[in-house]
Amino acid sequence: MGQTIEIPASEIPDGFISQMYRLLSVYFTTILLVNLQNDSPDKVIKQLGSGTFASIDNKYFGIITAGHVASDIPIKDQTNKQILIPENIRYRLGLVIRKEEEFQRFSIPIDQIDILKVGGDRESCHWPDIAFIKIPDYFIGEIRAVKSFYNLTAYRIDDFNNPEKVGDPYFIMGSPKVGTIDLSDIDNEIIEKKFLGFCGLTVIEREFIESDYDYYELPVDYVEEEYIPEDFTGISGSGVWKIPIKNGKGDTIAAKNIHLAGLVICQTDVQENHRILLAHGAMSLHVRLVELIRKKYGTIEL
Repeated sequence: MGQTIEIPASEIPDGFISQMYRLLSVYFTTILLVNLQNDSPDKVIKQLGSGTFASIDNKYFGIITAGHVASDIPIKDQTNKQILIPENIRYRLGLVIRKEEEFQRFSIPIDQIDILKVGGDRESCHWPDIAFIKIPDYFIGEIRAVKSFYNLTAYRIDDFNNPEKVGDPYFIMGSPKVGTIDLSDIDNEIIEKKFLGFCGLTVIEREFIESDYDYYELPVDYVEEEYIPEDFTGISGSGVWKIPIKNGKGDTIAAKNIHLAGLVICQTDVQENHRILLAHGAMSLHVRLVELIRKKYGTIEL
C-alpha cells in the first residue's frame, strides 16, 4: 500500500488528471430532458446539467445533482407544483451512461422517477441548491452494467473534517455545454447530440456554513496554456471529489481512494481572468441530504 503524500495542486501532472477523468467517469452522467417521439411536434434533447450516480444505505439509487437542474424536469415536486406540457408530448429523463464515442439512447419516463429537492432557484445563485433523483429499481441493472453508484453512506463526515483541506487538490467532473456537439439533421428529423465530459483540478479557496449547509468556493484561473471551459453552464450538479494521492510505481503517483466531497451549484462572472464556482460541501451531502432521503423514503439509521 502506498503512503498518502501531500502534493500542491500546481504540481499535479496533466497525465494524472487524465487518469482521474477515467476513474470518475464511471460515476458521472449528463442529465437530459428528452422527447424523441416520431409523432411529436417538439422533438428535443435538452441538456439540463450534470450529476453523480449514488446510493444511500445500499437501498436507494439515483442521481445527486443541483436543485435548479432538477427544477427543469416537468414533474410534480414537494409543493405539488407542476410544469404543464401538451398531452401529446411525453418527456423522458435522458442519462448519458456510455463512453463519448458510443451511440446510446437511454432514458426513463419522468413519471417513474421521484425527486427530492432543496432549493433550486433557476434565476440566480441561491442556496441551498441540492437534489436527489431517485431511479426505479428496474433500471438500476442496466445502468450498473456500465456505471457505478457511489456509496454515499460508506463514509462518516469525520472522514472529511481535515483542518488543512483548504488548498488541497480537488477534482470536478461534469459536462459543460460549451463542449456539446450538435449532430442533428433537422431536414431528416434526426436529433443527435454528443456530450463531452470535463475533469478539472481545483482547490477550496474558502469554506463556510449557512443554515446547516456547508459550501466551498472553488477558484478558476484562466491560463493560456490550459484548457478551461469559458463558461461552466452545464457543470451545475457536478461532483467535487477529494482524492488522496499515494506514491505509485517508480516516480509516479496514484489515487489512494476517492471521496465525493461536494457538488457544484453555480458560477460567478469572470473578473481579471478569475471566477469562482460555488459548491455544496461534504456535510450537505453526507449528512443533510442523507437525512432527507432517509426521512422521505423511510430508512431509519440504527
